[in-house]
Amino acid sequence: MFASLSNCLGLSSVAGGSLRPASVCVAVAALAFCAAGCSLRPTNVQREGGRVWIDDVPRGKGEGNGYIRGLETLLAHAGTPTSYERLMGLSGLAFITQADTEHRWQGKLDAGWWPLDPWGLELRREVLARATGHEIANVGWPSMEPAVKDTKPPEFYRTHIHAHVKRSIEAGRPVVGIWCDFGFVITGYDGAADRPPVWGRCARSSTSRQDRCSDWPAGLFMLGRRIEPMDRDAADAAAVRHAVALAHDQAGPTDPRWRHRRFTGQKAYAAWAALLRNVDEPTEDRHHANVTRCLLDNRRAAVAYLRSVAERREGQAAEELHRATASYGEVLKLAGQIKPKGLSGNPEARRNLADLVDRIAAAELEAAKHLERTATHMAAGTTH
Repeated sequence: MFASLSNCLGLSSVAGGSLRPASVCVAVAALAFCAAGCSLRPTNVQREGGRVWIDDVPRGKGEGNGYIRGLETLLAHAGTPTSYERLMGLSGLAFITQADTEHRWQGKLDAGWWPLDPWGLELRREVLARATGHEIANVGWPSMEPAVKDTKPPEFYRTHIHAHVKRSIEAGRPVVGIWCDFGFVITGYDGAADRPPVWGRCARSSTSRQDRCSDWPAGLFMLGRRIEPMDRDAADAAAVRHAVALAHDQAGPTDPRWRHRRFTGQKAYAAWAALLRNVDEPTEDRHHANVTRCLLDNRRAAVAYLRSVAERREGQAAEELHRATASYGEVLKLAGQIKPKGLSGNPEARRNLADLVDRIAAAELEAAKHLERTATHMAAGTTH
């Protein structure tokens, strides 16, 4: 490496591992030249055989939303760490209840699939980027959702995804794969043709072990350049307003294909309850288990995020934040009572859960009222 550097920079000698420039001016000029055309490999990128990987990507920090856990890892690796709970709050995922009233899987209306889909994150991706001070790009799903569905996974990956993976890994920047473990931190690639040619670990994994991704990534979330971050208080105020909009199903999606079938708040709960009460509509236990798991993950993050925001506020804004937190605590308590096993084939159990969902929706609406008042008080600008 030193020899190539000396050739590139026009250095007079390399001795004992140190570089000795012929002159400072020549070295500075040569550095500018190198920036324009001399390719230097990042020191954290390793190669062996046909495999290329990044060796300094931090492990995940535990359970939760895999895409946000993945972004947490990417931001930490980039030197701009942001906590999982804050990312959940700023993205709106802490407050969302995703539902698609028309999606079917193997002929059954699947209430539990769409909470696992990153379209809720996509609603807020650009704002999240401004709040964290890092551009966040999306390639493939969900922005190219129709094309993904119409193309076989290996073909779609090779056509639309692999070049981005290769370029990012070569530059020493990991990416988050979509539909790999519902959030997979890609740290390397190889030349495999019959299997997904990407390596890394589940974004929720706290182990150091890295394996080949078991699925073909249908999309990526990637960090771009650093940008001026949004003021912290302004970012929190925007997140609170977005939470209210989500609760009232006013935050999107705006795409005409999804506008009247994908919901984020009270309409999502109503759709879930209606499916449960329609006992002639077959479902699967896992569908409801997925909804429940995501609801618990999201609202735990909401409680943690709102408490952190309240610590920086005073007066009525802080009081309303604590009340909203208490309402979400009630949501967690109620959701913790859900037992999906054996549910789908038991009409009475389905109706009982529908009644429980109505109670959860009421607690959610109470939280939204407190957050709406919080937003009003935040506009007055009381912080400490």
